[in-house]
Amino acid sequence: MWDVPEIPLDRAVPLYMLWCIEHKNDQGSLVFDQTISALNKYARAKSSSAKYRNFKYLCSEELISTVQVFLDWCKSELLLDYDPTLSRAIKNWAAVSRDYSHPTD
Repeated sequence: MWDVPEIPLDRAVPLYMLWCIEHKNDQGSLVFDQTISALNKYARAKSSSAKYRNFKYLCSEELISTVQVFLDWCKSELLLDYDPTLSRAIKNWAAVSRDYSHPTD
């Protein structure tokens, strides 16, 4: 339909996180729910081959830390209950951070 270039997840996802922070009063919108849910799914991805799910494989240590800070912000600042997805995302990104810091190869 439109000839729009694909935006890599390592550029798009941080923009969604920023939107959530800047629009805290709109936390009932699907953007919050879908961003938290997507972050949880990205952390559980087993392969970088699926472009729609390879976010964690594109992340630098700084971006992993940014995701963790964002999820902690969600936990402390949002009034709506996003659990169990939010708790799982926090746990899964902690594992991503550990794996990044201590690779097993």
